[in-house]
Amino acid sequence: MSEGIANAPSQPPTIEPKPAGDSAPDPADGANYAYWRSNGGSWADEYDARKLVQPYYHIQELLLCDYVQHHATPDRPLKVLEFGCGVGRHLRYLSRLPHVEVFGYDQSPTMVACCLRWTGQDWIDRHIRIGPPTGRLPFEDGSFDLVYTSEVLIHVRPEHLGGVLSELLRVSRGQVLHLEPGLLTEVSREAHHGCWGHDLAGAYQLLNHQAQTLPQGFRLQTPVRVVKSGQDAWTWSPVMLELSRRLEKDLESGLAREREKSSTNKHRAETLAKRVETLTAELAAVKQELESTRATAAGIRAERDRYLTDAKDKARSLAESAAVLDARTSEAKALARESEALRTALAQAKAALASLENSLTTQRAAHAAQITEAVARTQQEARDRLSHAAIHARELAGEAERWRQLAAQAEQERDEARAQTAQAIARAQHLAAERAEFIAEAERRLGVNPPRGTP
Repeated sequence: MSEGIANAPSQPPTIEPKPAGDSAPDPADGANYAYWRSNGGSWADEYDARKLVQPYYHIQELLLCDYVQHHATPDRPLKVLEFGCGVGRHLRYLSRLPHVEVFGYDQSPTMVACCLRWTGQDWIDRHIRIGPPTGRLPFEDGSFDLVYTSEVLIHVRPEHLGGVLSELLRVSRGQVLHLEPGLLTEVSREAHHGCWGHDLAGAYQLLNHQAQTLPQGFRLQTPVRVVKSGQDAWTWSPVMLELSRRLEKDLESGLAREREKSSTNKHRAETLAKRVETLTAELAAVKQELESTRATAAGIRAERDRYLTDAKDKARSLAESAAVLDARTSEAKALARESEALRTALAQAKAALASLENSLTTQRAAHAAQITEAVARTQQEARDRLSHAAIHARELAGEAERWRQLAAQAEQERDEARAQTAQAIARAQHLAAERAEFIAEAERRLGVNPPRGTP
């Protein structure tokens, strides 16, 4: 299997998915699984082509080789299983490591058949199993020290991920390692009839296992592993990872420059081809003109021969023929002089035309400068007028504000006067009432106009 990783903005390099072949997928067990069974055979050449322009394939192989080699020692041989081994891209070099025994499992017979490019059928029969993409693997519990995947889980449907991881844990007695796209890597969902990015740490947590996220050695993939109890938890040194990342960055920059150079050279070649085509056309025209000249010369020679024959046959008209020939010679010389005069006049006309064009160019430049200067002056005057208008507007706004404040003050003073007037009226009314009461009380005491019915 291979990747369906899209071009994430300003992060990983572009990895275009290989288009599907003519084989129709079987929708009954997943179109993405059927794609690899039917079309996987073409991926051996596809990997070779991609490794020429995408450095991360090589860095991935170096890191995986280093990881496996570290865990294999003479007194501790390593038994390894690659789930989704495909065309055997990793099995090929891991099988040559000392103290390492590698096995593979894949669902695509067309991909496994590509292993015959680097090994024999007997080795394939003993080390690779072919079976369905999901379900129980044909291995006993704890059969392998290391089980790993490389760009395979991206092609496992989300509803099948838990079952696949459970089987990888079952057949491992040591570690499960994944080199798969990280959560920040954009995945093309349409590639190969279906690709998916997975949260592997979260998936393992649902299976009650703790997954470790390891530092990246290149941008496209984030290593994740599960280490069973009592196993070595070694990983790559920071120096190795830094060198890998720098290798990827430098090679991608260099390849980009080479592609740019190739594009420039292609443009130059196209320009040269057009120039050659033009020169070829000009050469053809020269050849045609030469042929015409030769035909004219042949005609002249034929005519001369006729004149000589006539001169021999008609000796009596020799003097007349000579005179005619002298006349034609003079005419030819006159025509030559006239032609030379025309060439001179043409050269003078071309020189005059060039002088006129230069003068016109100078006048246009001067006129353009004048227009530019006039536009600048107009713009400056407009800015000055706008500035004066803005100052005047601010003055008017200040004057209006002062009038608004005076109006508000006058309104406030009017309200205060009204309030004082109301208070005075109320006080006067109160005093009038008290006065009336006082007068009434005085009259009552003095007996003046006593109220009726008083004894």
